[in-house]
Amino acid sequence: MRKNLGFTLVEMLIVIPIVMIVIGGVITAIIGMTGDILSSRAADTLTYSIQDSLTQIRQDVEQSNGFLATDDFTPTSPQGSDGSTAAFTNVGGESPVLILKSTATTANPNLLTSSTIYLANQPNACGSANIAQNQALSVNIVYFVHNNSLWRRVVVPSNYQTAGCSVPWQLASCFPGNNSAICKSDDADLVDADSINFGLQYYDGANDMTADPTAVDTTASTSARNTALQDTDTVGITITATKQVSGRAINQTISARATRPSVSTASVTVPGSTSIPPAPTISGSFSPNSGVTFTWQPVSLAATYTVSWQRNGGSWTQATTGSSDTTFTLPDYVRNDVVTVKVVASTAAGSSGNSTASVTIPAWNPLPYQGLYFDGGSAYSTGAYAMTSDGAVIFEGVITNPQNPSAGTVISVLPPAYRPAYRYIFQTITATNQPTRIDVDTSGNILYELGATSANQSLTLNGIAYIVVPSAAASYAPQYTLNTLTPLINGWTNVGSPYASASYYTDNDNRVWINGVVKGGTLSNGATIVSVPNALSPPGSLFFPESDSNAFGEYGLYTYPGVATKDSYYGGTATSLSLQSMYYPYGIGTWTTATVQNSWVSYNAPGYPAAKYTKGSDGMVSLIGMLKGGTTTAGTVLLTLPAGYRPAHELMFEELTNNKSVRIDILANGNVVLEQAADATWVTLNNLKFMAEQ
Repeated sequence: MRKNLGFTLVEMLIVIPIVMIVIGGVITAIIGMTGDILSSRAADTLTYSIQDSLTQIRQDVEQSNGFLATDDFTPTSPQGSDGSTAAFTNVGGESPVLILKSTATTANPNLLTSSTIYLANQPNACGSANIAQNQALSVNIVYFVHNNSLWRRVVVPSNYQTAGCSVPWQLASCFPGNNSAICKSDDADLVDADSINFGLQYYDGANDMTADPTAVDTTASTSARNTALQDTDTVGITITATKQVSGRAINQTISARATRPSVSTASVTVPGSTSIPPAPTISGSFSPNSGVTFTWQPVSLAATYTVSWQRNGGSWTQATTGSSDTTFTLPDYVRNDVVTVKVVASTAAGSSGNSTASVTIPAWNPLPYQGLYFDGGSAYSTGAYAMTSDGAVIFEGVITNPQNPSAGTVISVLPPAYRPAYRYIFQTITATNQPTRIDVDTSGNILYELGATSANQSLTLNGIAYIVVPSAAASYAPQYTLNTLTPLINGWTNVGSPYASASYYTDNDNRVWINGVVKGGTLSNGATIVSVPNALSPPGSLFFPESDSNAFGEYGLYTYPGVATKDSYYGGTATSLSLQSMYYPYGIGTWTTATVQNSWVSYNAPGYPAAKYTKGSDGMVSLIGMLKGGTTTAGTVLLTLPAGYRPAHELMFEELTNNKSVRIDILANGNVVLEQAADATWVTLNNLKFMAEQ
């Protein structure tokens, strides 16, 4: 009997469309996830640019002399609204236009050393004691929309560099690339989008809720609009911008108000020249994106504000002197820090009393999850991150995803202050004892890479920590030097960018933070990768779970100055081996020997430390040690930490048991619990680090 081999034509016609549909679905899913990431980043960028624009507008309004319906002098080409000499008008163009009349100054108007520039010989000479009787030199600051961008232009009289008694600090600006002699700077491109709406409304006062319709009436004359604008002190600004990213419309709308200094139309006086102002009322807030921000309402007649700040009751630092700003931001992100600001309002007659306000930075910032991730259980801490006073960023929490995520899935995105200098690879564990790789990159992406193989896996973030190195101008964390570990031996080499080379930081508690991803070397037990300096030798032989070629691996820090591999499982090809770890060198830290329970005892072989715990000045608790011989069933208590060394919630960690992965939890009552069956040969404690909260 003849056997049929292969598919028939009919079968092929049925199977091929099905395969094509499956492939199309996979491609569609990948495109969708990529679009989600790009859309999220574009939304953040759009939000930041709008917020920065509103800050710039507010500062200009607060330093202006009034709102205008049109330029109060003829612009010099090409500064006009038409690229020639046409004046700007506040209505009738591509969108409403904000036109401010501002005084030219000798320096940045925020500085105490800045002074008004007066017109020469009108009527007094520049050196006259009565120069303040002269008219001040003015410029126009114009905000307008052109080709779906919001621009800021400084429009000046044709003789502005010679008309006054000094050369103005303000620079005439034009569209980028213009070579005209009048143009000393490019217009500022504040918001760049596919479409933009710039909405303006004018109010008689800062607390007025009814806009003056004449100020923006397109049917009213320029004279009528000017008259209306002279009676208004406050402008309401709404910026709506839309950008297409990966076929999706990203839309952001943000509104704000800005109030100019009030000037009486009956008589002009120096603000506060005869009255001492009251102290301002201050409010404060914290954001992981910007730090601590304090704001206060403008004080009637106040000319300047002097701002000082302190951290945790320390000495006062003067931040701004002679500023007309009514907001102050300090880049401080250290958990539980108390930041206090002191503001004094001043006039020519004197200064107010001190007004203070304080903000306490939260102990934890909740993770803004991406996609389908959410918190994994009420018994555990929620997904969160924080910065310690040593400049260490540390995570906690158990998370889950109802789907089986693919490698590269974004769990969350960190604000700039919390991002590492290199892409770091960490190994954590699921509730079912599966080793899992998590990366944190320089863009702040927390990335699920490999490990969990089914949906609804609870995955811990505990054990992830690294040193963040901010810019030299920042005040929120210490500055550390990255030290390279060389030479790599036994065939090991650095993987290279975007990963760190084998290197380390030493923090203010003298803890050593080893970084880097290496590859390709000898895999035998104890084969050295690279030596660390003698002064940084660990207090015993310490072993850490690591990502080895995207699977479970480990490496050891021995009591002699070396970093060495241990047995690598699940293939262990070492196409990449992460070295992320933290430890106290020998003789550093005040250690307490733990009382071990349930027949477990310290390993006690030469060079292996007993179970101990300590706490750094930043509140981070660390454990070291190797145990053996005890009860190996899940739920066994290994030891109990005392009060002052306990977390606020249950924490889940990955540790090692006889060259395999094992889950250990630390409970709020201090119990360190073996949550998976272990090998009685040995269990390590070296990866346990967390913040003491009770």
